[in-house]
Amino acid sequence: MDRVYGYLVDEVQITGGEPLTNPKYLFALIQELKALGINKIGISTNGYMLTEDVVEKLRDLNISYIDGTRAKATKEFWML
Repeated sequence: MDRVYGYLVDEVQITGGEPLTNPKYLFALIQELKALGINKIGISTNGYMLTEDVVEKLRDLNISYIDGTRAKATKEFWML
């Protein structure tokens, strides 16, 4: 089954509820998806749980995008 990912599945968008409710699980999931060869990974979030630490970790994991609502839409926040 691992061979299917990366060939037939090349993009995953993680939605929810709120994916950042359990950030440790989210980070592990992203790492597992990357290990399967999926490189385009995004998350949909309301933004309330996005902290500087979480944003840094998501950057380190090299996710492709964050699809957020305007819940935390300040210029300073999104420039992190």
